[in-house]
Amino acid sequence: MASLIRHDSCLVLRSPKVNGTDSARGRDARFAGLFGWLFGMTVKKLRYFSKGAGSQVCSNSVRYADAVCRSGFVRLLIRVRNRKERVIMFKNIAMLAGSTAIALVGSANAFAADNIIPATEIRGNGASGVAVVVAESLNCFGNLTNNPIGFGNGTTGAVADHLYQPVSPTTGNPVYDCAVKSVQDNVEGYYISTGSSAGKNNWKNYNAVSGITTNPFGTWSNIHYAWSESPINAADLTTYNTSAAPTTGAPIQLPLMVFSVGFSYMPLYGKVMTATGLKDLTLNLKYPRTTTNLGGLRMKKTTYCGIVNGTITNWNDPALKADNGGQSLMDADDDLNRWNTTGVPIKLVGRQEGSGTTNVFTRAMTAQCGGKFTAGGTDLLPVAAQGTAVYNKTTGLLSSGTETAGLFGLANGNDGVANAVSQSIPDPVNVGEYTFAGYLGYNGADWLAPTVLPNGKQLHSAQLQQGTTTAFKSPVATDATAAFKGILPPQSDSKGKYLPSATSLGMRNDPLAWVVPATTVSAGSLANPNLGYPIVGTGNVLIYTCYANANVRNALQNHLSMYLGKVTISDDLTKVPAKLLTSTAKDSAGNLIGLLPNNGFAPMPAQWATAINETFLTKVITGNNPAGLNLWIQDKLQKSSSSLPVANTVACAGKAGAN
Repeated sequence: MASLIRHDSCLVLRSPKVNGTDSARGRDARFAGLFGWLFGMTVKKLRYFSKGAGSQVCSNSVRYADAVCRSGFVRLLIRVRNRKERVIMFKNIAMLAGSTAIALVGSANAFAADNIIPATEIRGNGASGVAVVVAESLNCFGNLTNNPIGFGNGTTGAVADHLYQPVSPTTGNPVYDCAVKSVQDNVEGYYISTGSSAGKNNWKNYNAVSGITTNPFGTWSNIHYAWSESPINAADLTTYNTSAAPTTGAPIQLPLMVFSVGFSYMPLYGKVMTATGLKDLTLNLKYPRTTTNLGGLRMKKTTYCGIVNGTITNWNDPALKADNGGQSLMDADDDLNRWNTTGVPIKLVGRQEGSGTTNVFTRAMTAQCGGKFTAGGTDLLPVAAQGTAVYNKTTGLLSSGTETAGLFGLANGNDGVANAVSQSIPDPVNVGEYTFAGYLGYNGADWLAPTVLPNGKQLHSAQLQQGTTTAFKSPVATDATAAFKGILPPQSDSKGKYLPSATSLGMRNDPLAWVVPATTVSAGSLANPNLGYPIVGTGNVLIYTCYANANVRNALQNHLSMYLGKVTISDDLTKVPAKLLTSTAKDSAGNLIGLLPNNGFAPMPAQWATAINETFLTKVITGNNPAGLNLWIQDKLQKSSSSLPVANTVACAGKAGAN
């Protein structure tokens, strides 16, 4: 039983010890409050802290919670410091006044006013193009110790802790540092970057085999979710209905971010040894974006279409000069005759394995360029566009084959492409000797500057022509959102609310309908938009309707709701910025503060957030009653541990659920 000890103006509540150590709840915790005279008090300010054995801190030295004593009862807000601060409410604690002591009477069962999801883990794999942002978001949501990105070969890669720092923070929109805070401390979130194809395979087959030779996070029998930039198709659904549906219920595919693919390059294209020493040769860009370090290379549609189809094969091509404001890309230290004669070959690098990034890329090239690209969105590059060169995933160096102008060399993963494009250029030895790189690849936006690669370098990205205008756009959040303008969810009105009669947009109970804007190759679609950046798709999460473990279902629903701006409180009831992931505002240094925009992704438009939330993540019976579609996985977003969400027992009747 806890004991009270008097220390001058401090009252210390020492928690009981078990086997000589402090108990789990508030180890050697102390209450401190300035009491003055114990009689006649109507309001007391008490403070709580947990500082370790032997600490004695009085009321004025702690910053946290308040207690209000009224009518002989005390209601205490207690904050427990670990990586975040849990708020716990003591209820109905009787205060008995006396000249020398007080007694606090309460039950351990009163430690209940919180929003804690019990210890659990959520496991997923899939797209490498969104791997960084998914891992970062999981570390903001849970994970006492930030988890890295996993890779299918058993290795891992560190990700940065996101800092959400508004220029003018408020109580409702506070600074949120994911290095020291998380929404749900008890939840561990894991993600393995395997490529979209492997993610879809594990989801539809209800296993964890594809793309994972060695699991860096232990042994999994199945996954709980997958990410893909390439949408599922009818064949995927057929497999799902046979392999997964009997256990996990109806399939769900949700677009949760607008995803750009950028042409990646390094401004350093070569080196030359002169009589005075080694000189670096960099692209002479007329419109450099030096303040953001994003690049400055501009390409019209005819230019990048010519490059991917192999008709423009050298950096000295007149088309690139024209797009650069009529200015040659040659470095001033390069030799003009050499540049005009041999220039620097463009060495294309693309994905070797099935990839959602490639799906977005090939869909756009089919709609905008034609030529070798005729099949629409495919997870592999057209055979006619592939060369024999293969690059080492880790070093980026050529490991087999021959680099051929106009054909794509291949590398595994976004990281493999990034390493190939940014590989170091060997130093020439003799005076007059040159060495060159000249690589041009395609990468998901979160692998492009301002992201710093594991090798310490930053990939620059080209600005591409917007539609048929003279404007050039970048693979950044604002330009990606513009491409999505006017595209609505299935069966929706202009605000995204359920409208049963709007069937021209598809049916909400059809998982394929939620990605129709990303699969169409007509003009004005995401594959060939009139506005914004022209290589855009959606990052799609694949989940199940039924889960065996309520904590897994609850944790997954909470995490995904962050992408829609719906999560506003943490497990200790402290405020979480609703736009932690989605804000397009900037901090005082001009950096985008939302996690998605900061990584080059855009949040889904408001209509899509509304439609997704009211159809799948909550049970909404108002309006046209989207809940009647019976597609929701649980009835609400948890906001208190005393009011838990419930599963869709009708849709999951007879289903064991994903475990």
